[in-house]
Amino acid sequence: MPEGREPANNTTHGNIDAESATDKELPASEMQQILLGGNVDVLLQPIVDLRTGEAVGYEALTRGPGGSRLFKPADLFEAALEEGCFHTLESMCRRRALEAKKKSLGPGVQIFVNMDPRLMPCLLGPACPTCGWIRELDLSPGEIVFELTERVFVGGDPIMLRALERCRHQGHRIALDDVGIGYSGMATMVALRPDYIKLDGYLVRGVSNDVYRRNLIKGLASYCNETGIGLVAECIETAEELEILCRIGVTYGQGYFLAPPGPGRPPLRPEASEILRRIRQQP
Repeated sequence: MPEGREPANNTTHGNIDAESATDKELPASEMQQILLGGNVDVLLQPIVDLRTGEAVGYEALTRGPGGSRLFKPADLFEAALEEGCFHTLESMCRRRALEAKKKSLGPGVQIFVNMDPRLMPCLLGPACPTCGWIRELDLSPGEIVFELTERVFVGGDPIMLRALERCRHQGHRIALDDVGIGYSGMATMVALRPDYIKLDGYLVRGVSNDVYRRNLIKGLASYCNETGIGLVAECIETAEELEILCRIGVTYGQGYFLAPPGPGRPPLRPEASEILRRIRQQP
């Protein structure tokens, strides 16, 4: 899930370059120092198969310098947006996510990498830096899942759809994030046909005592099971939420109750592991 604000539609690399040129004679801001020094960290949070209790992938989550006002991802990306360097920061974080995949996950485990959907047409072209990094790090394209937010995705854009087809042709997978609070809802899911759908935390929170949320998620789980899409419930924070989601057919889960983000491969919490074990043993 992207952890900062998305850039406005007029945010471009041209604006970033022009702003950088204007600031050359001024003292470097904290944001500029972060970009120059590459001072961001990537933590990994497991995406767990609720049927087996095993992690099938990890989402790469960004943190700013420890102890600084830009440590939290929302503050970090907000500052980048304000200074016109959102996409520069996002590109750096994407590189760090791929490096974390190489270092900590090894083969056979997917890494979920956040990407602004509006960057896909240029980033997946012949001179795509991300594709170059994947080759440089000797990563399998099929283990790279590009996570696109539904908040800004325009499902009917033919340029976007061609870029997504090119992405699939290269072997990558697609996840649609923030499902349930975006602009286009079901139309986006049908147009995009993602490999994964990630339910926004707004729908997951309170599912244990809200029949409307529960029935909506149950319907989506049925749709995903019929179409072969992996349904991921994000922001699972309580035992009750985990149990209900398992019982209504959600396949994958992510959240602090399962495991918080951390370096390397954070283990599943014992309480969550025990709940999943007990559910598996029930007839």
